Amino acid sequence: MKKTLLLLVLAFYLVLPGKAQPVSSYEFTSSQGTYTPLGSETVLWEETFDNHTETITIPSFNISGSSYTSMTVSSNGFITFGGNAPSATYYRPISGTGAYNAAVSPMGIRLENAESGEPKISYNTNADGEIVVQWQDVKRQAVTGDVISFQIRLNPSTGTVRFIYGNVSTSYTGTGGTVQVGLRGSSRDDFNNRTTLTDWSATGTGTAPTVICRLNNDVYPPSGLTFAWTPPPACEEPVAQPGGLALSAVTTVRIDGSFTAAGGTDSYLVVRSTEANLSENPSDGTTYDEGHTLGNGTVVYSGTETSFSSRGLTQGTEYHFFVFSMNALCSDGPLYLTTEPLSGSKHTVPSSPSSFTATATGTSEISLEAVTSHDVVVAWNTVNTFGNPSGSYSAGDPLIGGGTIFYAGPPQDMPVHTGLASGQRYFYRCWTVAGEVYSSTTTANDITSAAIPFFDGFEEGNTNNSEVINWLHSSSSFFTFTAQNNITTNNRAPRSGDWSAAANRNCWIFKPVQLAGGQVYRLMMYARQNTEIPEDAAITVGYG
Repeated sequence: MKKTLLLLVLAFYLVLPGKAQPVSSYEFTSSQGTYTPLGSETVLWEETFDNHTETITIPSFNISGSSYTSMTVSSNGFITFGGNAPSATYYRPISGTGAYNAAVSPMGIRLENAESGEPKISYNTNADGEIVVQWQDVKRQAVTGDVISFQIRLNPSTGTVRFIYGNVSTSYTGTGGTVQVGLRGSSRDDFNNRTTLTDWSATGTGTAPTVICRLNNDVYPPSGLTFAWTPPPACEEPVAQPGGLALSAVTTVRIDGSFTAAGGTDSYLVVRSTEANLSENPSDGTTYDEGHTLGNGTVVYSGTETSFSSRGLTQGTEYHFFVFSMNALCSDGPLYLTTEPLSGSKHTVPSSPSSFTATATGTSEISLEAVTSHDVVVAWNTVNTFGNPSGSYSAGDPLIGGGTIFYAGPPQDMPVHTGLASGQRYFYRCWTVAGEVYSSTTTANDITSAAIPFFDGFEEGNTNNSEVINWLHSSSSFFTFTAQNNITTNNRAPRSGDWSAAANRNCWIFKPVQLAGGQVYRLMMYARQNTEIPEDAAITVGYG
């Protein structure tokens, strides 16, 4: 049959911005019918063909929310719509990244004329108004023994897409030569495809644009097998907003949210703002992608899920979230319910203090300092055990899990911690807080000074007397010694054992030894005389 001369037609297509109806929302059905070859047809290629394309005019057909009056037929088992068409050598129309508006692929693979039969590719508009494209007696390139026939049938009045498979026979026994079957929108992320490795009559829903159907002498579509994709019904405006918004500050730059579904709604739009009121509502018929600016807000999520994650935020900052019910899995959508959207706010986690110190300034007080631009909450304990803060606190409140709140407020107003026991180690935890959201903890500790001056009058009537005393302080240079009544001080290196070498009428002060655990110093003092130690013999340890 001679190829009918086609008029060169400038492709004209109508795109309705924002009213995109993803092919992923189409409903799929599989059935067994009858394959009827075209009786009247316009032949594109016959006898010999390989890697061919042709753009033709068609009655207006709507797919993925847009109407087109032209399509491009590829000899490689698929068609695309509008003025953007892939190259002639293209044969993976669903997973490919080609810039075309939509693709319909009953058998996406490199095809050419079969070695037998009457090879041809043709099209027609039948009496029922269907647009039909037919591949007759084709085969996979570099595969011998294939004889394959199938059709695409487009119904302009309903938007339904059907694949009807005719005679499919092959002597190929391998597992390669797989084909792509299904629909793709203007992006490979919008797909509605099928997959099987065993049975074309029981295909599965594709979970990625790259899934395939196996085609060999054991796995092939029976004659009359029909796949159909039907677009969703016309959109209706949602009647209820979702509820139960729960927001969680995950990190300094991330807030997660979830909410309960609304009846009669198939999708949701989530917008965030640093202001308490959104200056602009979404508009019907407009699709908003993540990151899109909407008034004084930014779109966080648009889809069917009831949870979202907002990232790239600023630490310690309050963000307001607005959730709108949306019907988008339908024709002429999306439609939004803009009255009283679900809303709530949350701060991101503030950064921890850049520094936090505790310094003993006497026997009963410790000075605390936190460096941060946020308010702080500080807890104390005599053991290093603390709970995690939640909510708001005042000084003196217990912290569940351990500790007592010492201070809550601006760091520059934090008072000195007084009324403490001498020689006691105190532990502190400091958190920055923004909107009852707490940073990770920062720790500090110190030990109050020992009670000084320390006076030791020794023990009257003994010829030998010794003292071993522990002090808790941060430096050995803290101590000074004063002796009286013929008792002299002789600072010696730290030692233990026999002190018999001490001279008559001397008081030996052994230099402080730092013990394990830090900031604990031990003083050893020894007094000896050949006669009894005088009643008023004494030594005083004081501040340095």
